[in-house]
Amino acid sequence: MVACRSIQPDDYVALLQRMVGEYPLDVDESLLRAMSYRFYESAEEFFPPQIQQVLTLFRDLSYADECVLGGLVGRLDDMLMRPSPRRMYELMDAYADLHISHPLALQPVLDRVSDRMQEFTKELPRLLASMATLQTHDRLLVDGLATQAYLQRDYIRDNFIWAFEAFSRHGYTHGDIEPAFKQLVTQPRKRWSLGEKVGLLAGCVRIGDQEGADKMRSELLSDVSGDSAKQSLLLEYMKRLRLRDAGLVRMCEEGLEMSLQSLDAVRGHLAHDIHALAMLIPTQPTLLAVAMTSPMLVQSLARLDAKKLTLLLHAACCMLVHATSQQQGATEALGMDSHSAMWAGLLTGIERGWRQLDLTHRRMLLAAIIYLQDQTAVQTEAVLPAEAVSFMRSFRHAGVPPLPPSSPSDFTFRHAEPQTLAGVSVLRFPDRYSPPAAAAAAAAARADGEDWFDKAIYDALTRTTENGGAPSGQLPSFVFGGVDDCLVGDRGSCW
Repeated sequence: MVACRSIQPDDYVALLQRMVGEYPLDVDESLLRAMSYRFYESAEEFFPPQIQQVLTLFRDLSYADECVLGGLVGRLDDMLMRPSPRRMYELMDAYADLHISHPLALQPVLDRVSDRMQEFTKELPRLLASMATLQTHDRLLVDGLATQAYLQRDYIRDNFIWAFEAFSRHGYTHGDIEPAFKQLVTQPRKRWSLGEKVGLLAGCVRIGDQEGADKMRSELLSDVSGDSAKQSLLLEYMKRLRLRDAGLVRMCEEGLEMSLQSLDAVRGHLAHDIHALAMLIPTQPTLLAVAMTSPMLVQSLARLDAKKLTLLLHAACCMLVHATSQQQGATEALGMDSHSAMWAGLLTGIERGWRQLDLTHRRMLLAAIIYLQDQTAVQTEAVLPAEAVSFMRSFRHAGVPPLPPSSPSDFTFRHAEPQTLAGVSVLRFPDRYSPPAAAAAAAAARADGEDWFDKAIYDALTRTTENGGAPSGQLPSFVFGGVDDCLVGDRGSCW
């Protein structure tokens, strides 16, 4: 840490750039913490463009902590002195990726966005999307940005699709932009890209435009039918846009059988497809479980890299969580007793190459391991090889730095306390659903310090208890992955 504190800003930026270049092979939590502490200690030595560069590099490393937040907040006034639209959009983009939603960091940027709203053009889609990711649904600001997108629709052209898709995530209506979007959907045009069609479908679903949704769904079904590569791309877009469409999901599930017949697909995009389907909550979970346990895939596990194996492990855990909560048959279809070879192949392969994982996939792996140890401990110990069990124990304590969960901008940070549930670290309001005695004890012991809050998990927990049950490990699969994996379907849902 002493060495990190002694370097100059230019050298500091160069070192971060080198870390990004070597990432993920050079991931070391102690070095990341030392670098963030150096930034916090001497943020006043950095020029505003350098601070923007530092934040972008930390985003590339997928790392943020209280030192990054403190250093940024201390210099935010300088960064927002006559800021360009690009700087504000890049700040919000980094905030969304790093889950920086503390009011001291977020509100000044939102205020500048509001003051200079008329200057935004092609930045509007990402700006609205970042606000949705950060669960910032200020009605006046969202309406103003939507109006600006409507006025600039001829200039931003196809970006208007993405501006409306991002606007639709906020769950509001708009008298001008919605008719313009519906007209865009219905006008004859045969050159929409696959991604644009998914964006159009997402927008139609969220505003309740059934006619437009049916048109886009029909075109997508026609475009990707019988083409496993296009189906894989479709799943990636749906996962990225948090769109679950039962018809498209069902078609992609049935297409897994075609992918399993191709060795190139099994070693290529199949792991990504299975993970996307698991996160989108499959319509036929047993079919997905059969694909995961197929001899072709199990025999190929030794040839897959650690990233693909982690995706498969995380997908299997998500399916177990969802199947348990819905009392579906995927629990038996993926059981460790009958499919120990698959679980052992996944874990032993990950053990060999986990150091090649970036922080995002290490967090995914950690969540899966904690779930397996907490929920299936007896089966894990009895069925898996000793090496796999030992790896799970050691990785759990390997020091994988978390990102702060996203929180709504109006959240009062001091009113939450940490709790670990079903392999997911969450924050809760004990007064809302704990027994009175426990709530009183928790309130008495509650620290005054500020902390982070995951709204998606909290909502799921309170729904569980308000329906008459206590919080348990039986959570919907969208909760298992954290706020980034929440799904948007009907109007009013949020990321």
